[in-house]
Amino acid sequence: TLFRSHKLLSHSYCNWERLPNKGFPIIFHGVLGEDQREGNSPSFFNVTEVEVVVDYLKGLLATQTKKGQSKLSPKDVGIISPYRKQVEKIRQAITKVDPQLKGLNDIKDLKVGSVEEFQGQDRKST
Repeated sequence: TLFRSHKLLSHSYCNWERLPNKGFPIIFHGVLGEDQREGNSPSFFNVTEVEVVVDYLKGLLATQTKKGQSKLSPKDVGIISPYRKQVEKIRQAITKVDPQLKGLNDIKDLKVGSVEEFQGQDRKST
């Protein structure tokens, strides 16, 4: 039944209202923005991309339990970024800047990291 419950959960979001292609739970969203760096850091970040990620996250968490979709908590979600500084900026936006997200009790359980940090892990939504 554990497999069945995970299958039901993953399939419940295949028709999420914000998916451009229903039944295909992956979003490729091109973002126009400016790659920036801080000081001598070789790592890039893009504020516009951070804002888009935060918007998707809020939408995903807000639709939980709607239209038969299973409830997601922040610990079920993973956000992957290729740049360390982008990971840092996304984490800051979620846990310290956005008033709606930072107020969630378990928001610190949401994993934001690089590809390497996610290897071997499972999340209900990535």
